[in-house]
Amino acid sequence: MLLYMQDIIDTAPHLANVVSNALLNYAVYPILISSVCSTKHKPVISVNTALFLLHQTCAAITYAPALEAIASCILLPFQPKQVLQVVEEPPPAVPGYGFNWVPVVRAKYASLNNCILACRDSR
Repeated sequence: MLLYMQDIIDTAPHLANVVSNALLNYAVYPILISSVCSTKHKPVISVNTALFLLHQTCAAITYAPALEAIASCILLPFQPKQVLQVVEEPPPAVPGYGFNWVPVVRAKYASLNNCILACRDSR
């Protein structure tokens, strides 16, 4: 997914801010940074996993403003006020981001036995 986001940033520079803001506000700040730095909430994922995923994010994403935002969260002794708000109180989910289940159409013959019986009866 990170490589896909980087491809979007590379091929559509006008979308770089949109993609990096979505990545930071819906994944990095509320999940990764919160798991490493938050004192109010229980970590969403383990600290080791969060650090690994932060490393993977910094290795895959080359967009400088996003990397600077991540680095400042990790290296500065105090977090910026806007980042603390997102870390402590994640933004609500965007309605279009949810997965929509598609109903599965069952086959006419759900089992091999029913299929064999139906074929035999049709003769």
